[in-house]
Amino acid sequence: EIKKVRGRTVLADYYNANPASMEAALATVTSLKKTGQVFAVLGDMLELGAASVAAHRAVGSAAARFGVDIVITVGELSGYIAEGARAAGLPGERVHETEDHAKAGALLRNLSHAGDIVLIKGSRGMKMEKILEEF
Repeated sequence: EIKKVRGRTVLADYYNANPASMEAALATVTSLKKTGQVFAVLGDMLELGAASVAAHRAVGSAAARFGVDIVITVGELSGYIAEGARAAGLPGERVHETEDHAKAGALLRNLSHAGDIVLIKGSRGMKMEKILEEF
């Protein structure tokens, strides 16, 4: 779902998250950039089993590789997304780890501006729609 919220273009994908869908969403959101910054607010990918840590790190690496400007993570596993983004060269001050929707929404509200593009994505169990409620 694409919506305009406070002058930002928001790609809201709350219903499924796996490594392939996360990378596809990151590629899509960065391809839309014309002006402003690209934000990726990413939650945990659930039910990945033994591959979970490596998969989350790979998503963070992809965020850096595709040119996301700011990464905000929500949840325990998504800390590995942050780790992967930093390891792939995204400066630490552009990577923010949170444990809940309220903090992620506040960060998004305070760091983003009209004209920015925002991807919000995570597994359904992460209830990522709450980010915009806090925004």
